[in-house]
Amino acid sequence: CADGLLYAYPMPNYFYYDGACRLLSLLCAALCFFVILMPYTALLIRRITRLSRDMEVLAGGDLSYQVVSRGRDELAELGRSIEEMRLAVLEQMARENQAIRANSTLITSLSHDLRTPITAIKGYVEGIQDGIANTPEKQRHYLDIIYNKSLVMEKLVRNMSDFSEYELGRMQYHFEYVDMGPFLRDLGE
Repeated sequence: CADGLLYAYPMPNYFYYDGACRLLSLLCAALCFFVILMPYTALLIRRITRLSRDMEVLAGGDLSYQVVSRGRDELAELGRSIEEMRLAVLEQMARENQAIRANSTLITSLSHDLRTPITAIKGYVEGIQDGIANTPEKQRHYLDIIYNKSLVMEKLVRNMSDFSEYELGRMQYHFEYVDMGPFLRDLGE
């Protein structure tokens, strides 16, 4: 050149390579996202959807449906908790059904036990009304029997009242021996 010597060196265009590197790293990141993260996310969504369907079945009333959850993460723990809740509800329902059956048996038994003294009282009262007990001693004997039967009925009613006051799961049974001889003799008279 007229001014002096000019030296020219070939220099690479770093801006071109910088843009290409950024594009290549973006493509690698997107590829990693779709290859690694998307399948994992899809798996999580499937597990959440399955738990949701399981809950819908249980909420619909089918408590025989078992909730199965695999894994060691929070979703698996949630599934196990739902299964434990299902089993607890089944156990509670079984206890309630047992209490209802026991209550029904008690009412049937007490009804029968009350009917027996009522029938005897009714018979002795009819005997007094019809004049079968024609002497004062016989009338007194009939009245004593009627009084004793009324005491038996009072005790049965008190037992029924005491039983109804017990809370579920705290029932205590007290057995006592009763001499049935006098009762059977009274029925025979």
